[in-house]
Amino acid sequence: MADAAIQSLVRLRPNSGEAHLAVAKHCTGVISITTALGRLNLAQKSLPNDPLPFLLAGYIDRRQSRWDESTKNFERAIELDPQKPCLFSNKSLEAINVCGRYCDAETALDRAVALVPKDTALRASRAEIEAPMAC
Repeated sequence: MADAAIQSLVRLRPNSGEAHLAVAKHCTGVISITTALGRLNLAQKSLPNDPLPFLLAGYIDRRQSRWDESTKNFERAIELDPQKPCLFSNKSLEAINVCGRYCDAETALDRAVALVPKDTALRASRAEIEAPMAC
């Protein structure tokens, strides 16, 4: 049913950002990462103010160990939607796990905790960070 819905969308609006985004989301799990990234690039151009194409591209880049591209995509998603704490969490985890950028992780998690102060998972993530030097 998902294939049929996506094919209908692509047939009706082949060059729309929404169609590219739907195909990319479907390709990520079913068909090909390369196809998904191509469609996400088109979706980013068609939907420049939507954080979702950048977020999905960040996940794919992270999975393929393209850390710089992943970080850029997460940062762009944060710029577009600064009220989503999960975006700050993704960026901070990547900063810690790969780059050792503890100060960036602290800043990102501080912003996330400020948005959702009662989120215990975010507060725990923030508490786990111990910067080797003052930020």
